[in-house]
Amino acid sequence: MQGTTILFVCPDNTFFSLIAEAYLNAESKGVMRAFSAGHVPGSSIHPAAGKLLKSVQIGSDTLSPKSVEFFMFPHAPVPDRVIYLAGAEMIERPEHWRKKVVYNVWPVGLREDGSLFMTADSFRDIRDRVSELLYPLSDNSNRRLAS
Repeated sequence: MQGTTILFVCPDNTFFSLIAEAYLNAESKGVMRAFSAGHVPGSSIHPAAGKLLKSVQIGSDTLSPKSVEFFMFPHAPVPDRVIYLAGAEMIERPEHWRKKVVYNVWPVGLREDGSLFMTADSFRDIRDRVSELLYPLSDNSNRRLAS
């Protein structure tokens, strides 16, 4: 049985979406699978992303920025859900995504003026939101709803 497929999208796929991809894949134990992409992918993972992932024993050696264009091809994985982070622009759904795709926006890493910040707080926010995906009725998600 194939699990739910999530595509995380952020502007350059060097920090926010890569962290979300790595964390969800590590925590889901096959129930979900994650991919990530950016509109204008950077050349490499941001050093802070690697350090934050390492702090929770998740490797970053296999992570690399990739373009959302990859997911437009018919042979690419078709997501069940697309989650936009850090102010990423919405992508146009390709024709071969015949099934219903759920879209979410996580305002992770955005300051009020629209600029980005990459911090441990952003990482904690991503971890909490991924936990809500995996365990929607957990105590963690109830705390977020109450705040």
